[in-house]
Amino acid sequence: MRRSKRLQPVLQIAERKEQEAMEVFGQGSRVLEEQKAKLQELHLYLQEYRQGLLQRGRAGVTGQQLRQLQQFIAQLEAAIREQQALIQVTEEQSALNRERWLDLRGKREAMEKVILRAREEEDMVQMKQEQKESDERAQLQRERSGFGY
Repeated sequence: MRRSKRLQPVLQIAERKEQEAMEVFGQGSRVLEEQKAKLQELHLYLQEYRQGLLQRGRAGVTGQQLRQLQQFIAQLEAAIREQQALIQVTEEQSALNRERWLDLRGKREAMEKVILRAREEEDMVQMKQEQKESDERAQLQRERSGFGY
């Protein structure tokens, strides 16, 4: 069996691993975008409640209502900090997933090059063999026809 054919299963494994890594990276990127959207949403809520606090403060609110709004704003701020930390962890994981995908892509590309070189070498050997056989047939024909050297 030709070397290029023997290497084909190795290439298929490399392609599968690359595809899986690409899917993991893609899924992680989607999760990251969702987390960033959630953070943006939390910032909008915080802004709305701060504005509401100012408006209610001007209109006059009870101390208890003011404390409740301040507590809720503090909870939103805490949720924002947690979301930011989660985004940072996800970004780091996404970077690792991207590196892994790029590494596996490089390995797959290298395997493709090895197979291509093997095919080229096999073609060259086959071409030389065919030329040798052609030369031998031509030599035999010359010898049979009496023109041999």
